[in-house]
Amino acid sequence: MLTVRRRPVVVNLVDGRTTLVGERRWSWPWQVKLTGARLHRGPGHPEQPVDGVVLIPRHRIDFVQVVS
Repeated sequence: MLTVRRRPVVVNLVDGRTTLVGERRWSWPWQVKLTGARLHRGPGHPEQPVDGVVLIPRHRIDFVQVVS
């Protein structure tokens, strides 16, 4: 699975509280790469922008939703 197009996605991590929202870039079966990401740590915490590229290993991902 090789993804070339940028698509806005919501990624929920296995800890149950952390969510990343950004554009999916070159994603391989073992990782998801996001750019322009924002980090949400649950209720009561402010949204934080993330600089650069975020690499998330698949074993840390609980759910990925494509928004477009």
